[in-house]
Amino acid sequence: MKKWPLYFALLFSTSAAVYAQKLPILRSVLKNEIGIKHLPPVDKSACANCPPGMSCDGPCCMYPTGETIGQLNYIIDNKCDAIKNLHLRFEVTKEWTAEYDELTKDCNPSQITQKLNTTEGIVIQFNCTSKDAPQALIQYLIYVQGNSIFPHMQYAGGTPDKVDHDWPAGASSWDNMTVSKANSLAKGWVLEVELTTDDKGYVTGAKFTATEPNGKRHSADAPKSSMYPIRITEIQTNIVSTNGHYVHYAAGGEGTLSYSSTDELCVEGGNYTHCAAALGLPSWATCETSNASYAPLSSCCTKAGDSFKQTVSVK
Repeated sequence: MKKWPLYFALLFSTSAAVYAQKLPILRSVLKNEIGIKHLPPVDKSACANCPPGMSCDGPCCMYPTGETIGQLNYIIDNKCDAIKNLHLRFEVTKEWTAEYDELTKDCNPSQITQKLNTTEGIVIQFNCTSKDAPQALIQYLIYVQGNSIFPHMQYAGGTPDKVDHDWPAGASSWDNMTVSKANSLAKGWVLEVELTTDDKGYVTGAKFTATEPNGKRHSADAPKSSMYPIRITEIQTNIVSTNGHYVHYAAGGEGTLSYSSTDELCVEGGNYTHCAAALGLPSWATCETSNASYAPLSSCCTKAGDSFKQTVSVK
């Protein structure tokens, strides 16, 4: 299998894609004759009317939340329609440090084959799928490796035109910006990806932004030549490593993930067919994982323009 630069990409085989089958048990989505729709909100007093196995989460029905750690995080969508003008944000609220990496067998963190004395650092992966590029895991990435920090855009698995549209890691130096402590983000760092779309939801621009704790802001726009015309169907954020590694983060790290769009955003069900599978797309998951844990998200959809906020921490 081809090894993607600085990143062990998408897993399609039955044996290797085991984690694609272990998504957390989240809010249900139900199949109907035209596809998928989310459960409507229910009044809290109507908990008895939630389907079997579900309970009330405020005004909405939800399934119990399973494990959300490493490469297992919530999947977010716009009821399986294109997500327009998506804005993704990670703010560090307590120092976040990568200590060392481990190698695993078949991307399984319970099967460690070797502990390394080094680390590939911190990689914020905003992973997306699209019916316009059914074999691709579209990744908007921000790396912290050593004292360097840089953006990267990758279509792991490839696009239908079989042209490499990746924006190479390190293509922008962000004004030679560095972090003071190797493989670490101090409290106050903010990393963002902002996607611009047209009226039909096709992504037309991707802006990467990093704001230092002192407020100094750096931004880089992915070049048009490195973009493939796609509509984002669903997203999943993973704070992990690269090259298929398991990264061990120092205990105490904390941050906040935020997701917003000009459309509403909804949390998908992990125990039910999600949008990618419903559209006939292959199961997808990132091979990299970590000991970062993600907090629950509400089972209620946001209103257009509002945000989902999710804490992430290392115990």
